[in-house]
Amino acid sequence: MDVRDASPQRSIDYTSTELLRLTVMRWLTFSIVTIIIGVTALLCYTVFYRTETYITSNTEENSIYMAHHLNQVLYPDFIPFIQTTSVDNLPDIASLDFAVERVLIGLNIHRLAIHDINGRVVYETTAPSLSPITIQDPARENINQALSGIESSHLIQQSRDDGSIESIFATYVPIRTLNDGRMETEVLGSFVLEQDVSATFAQIRYEQTVTTLAILALMSMLLVVLLTAVRRATRIIRNQHDELSERNRALVKLQRARQDLVGLLVHDLRSPLTAISGYLDLLGASGVNSQQKAFVMVARDSSRAMQRLISTILDMQQLQDGHLPLERQPTEVAELLRDSAYEFYGWAHRDEKEIHIDVQSDLPLVYADVDILRRVIANLLGNALKHTPPETHITLAATVDADHVLLTVADDGPGIPSVLLPNLFTRYVRGRGSQKREVGSSGLGLSFCRLAVEAHGGRIDVASKPEQDTVFMLWLPALKASDVATDVIHEDSDTVTSETNPSLVGSTGV
Repeated sequence: MDVRDASPQRSIDYTSTELLRLTVMRWLTFSIVTIIIGVTALLCYTVFYRTETYITSNTEENSIYMAHHLNQVLYPDFIPFIQTTSVDNLPDIASLDFAVERVLIGLNIHRLAIHDINGRVVYETTAPSLSPITIQDPARENINQALSGIESSHLIQQSRDDGSIESIFATYVPIRTLNDGRMETEVLGSFVLEQDVSATFAQIRYEQTVTTLAILALMSMLLVVLLTAVRRATRIIRNQHDELSERNRALVKLQRARQDLVGLLVHDLRSPLTAISGYLDLLGASGVNSQQKAFVMVARDSSRAMQRLISTILDMQQLQDGHLPLERQPTEVAELLRDSAYEFYGWAHRDEKEIHIDVQSDLPLVYADVDILRRVIANLLGNALKHTPPETHITLAATVDADHVLLTVADDGPGIPSVLLPNLFTRYVRGRGSQKREVGSSGLGLSFCRLAVEAHGGRIDVASKPEQDTVFMLWLPALKASDVATDVIHEDSDTVTSETNPSLVGSTGV
């Protein structure tokens, strides 16, 4: 693989990936901390809400218990007040006040009121703590429930003049008849017990505020620490990115210098190889015996193979740099495939293989460099002959695919290993014979094919099934009829059949 295309670019991709990873980590850190803060706040709210609910429930239980206790203790003292039919004839409340004060010592009772069965207030320790507008409707409903035998309570909160919140917990329980210390089911009236729980709830709110602020402060510190660590890691990665980028630029320069040097050396090898090939031709034509002539032919073929390899290397470098001038002209694909098949007929006949041609009729022309395109077909056809066993059938086909001409080189040979397919058109990757070193195989042919086809505005691909077949596909832009010169002469191609060449079979479409 080309170093310039691989190692330096991999460094840039690596650091870019790390930067992207750090960005994701940063946002992930934000998200995690935000989620933690949200979950913590929700847990705090839940705990605080449960605390308030517990205190309210506990206060209600205590109030109901005290109401029943007062019913038993104060029953002899307040029963005359409940049984009085007229408010004007109420008994002296001094004895009841004394009894209530004695019983309420140490109890957090802010107000006590007694209602008769008709809902009239027959006794109360103080005036209602809350404004009548605030308590009128809920209090009347709770009193009616107590008179019907149902215990109830509710928490009322209102703002005081100094801005503080006053919290009054009112409990309403029925007053039942006592018979020998036992409570009967008959309801005689109702108790109203009011407890001022403002200090308790104020303390709860204070603890909630302090706890919430402390948690938020800890979470903020955690967020700052995490962000500091991420920013520090980001700076380190950016510094490494800059350093690797500089090294990448240096490697690119070195690779370019290396390629220029290789190109110069390869170019300089062409002249002496041309001279060697010429003198070998002269030597072969001179008076040498058959054995010497065979040796000369081997040497000449090797020198020509070297010349083709040098041309391929130079052309690939020019194609990759975009400096190879393409001598394009309207080209008939059928004629190109037929000439390629004839060129390899001797090889196919020697190895007992057959080459078939199948070209769609009325195939449009392609605008291509004939020599470059012939070399592409020759590379693919040569690979098919080289890597397949005897009695293999190789098909050169061409069809119309949308606005492209599709050329295929297919064989029913052993196929290409699937592990090689992703990098098959990369430099120095050998195809089906990659597991052993092949004489005369440079690993540049398919890479040259890809660069040449892409230079024509097309693309190349391969489909192969192990132990079944292999198909190379070339898409070349079709030349529109309006772009073809009027003086271009289209000659009908002769049909190639097995009668002219036993191992070369053509279709009626050629």
